[in-house]
Amino acid sequence: MNQAVKNNKRNFNPIAVLMILCCFLAVVLALVDSATRPAIDARKRQEELEAYQEISQGYDIVGALSTDGVAEPVLSYYNIRRGDAKGYIVNLTGSGYGGAFKMAACYDSSGKLLAARMLENSETPGLGKNSEESWYMPLFAKGSSIPASKNDLPEEDRALVTGASVTFAGVSHALSAGSEWVRRRGI
Repeated sequence: MNQAVKNNKRNFNPIAVLMILCCFLAVVLALVDSATRPAIDARKRQEELEAYQEISQGYDIVGALSTDGVAEPVLSYYNIRRGDAKGYIVNLTGSGYGGAFKMAACYDSSGKLLAARMLENSETPGLGKNSEESWYMPLFAKGSSIPASKNDLPEEDRALVTGASVTFAGVSHALSAGSEWVRRRGI
């Protein structure tokens, strides 16, 4: 019995040290996160505002970010105006091959897609990650309707999205749902 007690004491010390070390590191990481979170959030917000300006197509953002009457995939929106013309910048969520993504899209009052930009994604580099490239989103805003598949694209554009069908379908679905939301909402 005495030998068993010695073995337990010898095994307890390293376990106790590891537990204390893990607790200490967890506290340090929480402090670092709380110190850096405001700067990270501010930088992310600035990047989003720059994206909204980029896709606004000359419209002015009027009013604050709103979440009134939204349902997925619409997360939030801004009202926009250019003279008498009105529209929306809409934050959308969707799902691609790499999981969930977030994007911003600009629509006129009829729901026609004017421009879009990917904000966050985990897509495959060289394939779905191309959705971040400047040439990608204009593929969806070329015609009067949003293409549902690469087969709906002009022949010369189909090769651009080959190998990323899941991402293309996810982006298309989110943009189409955003367009439908704008049409239902009206102005």
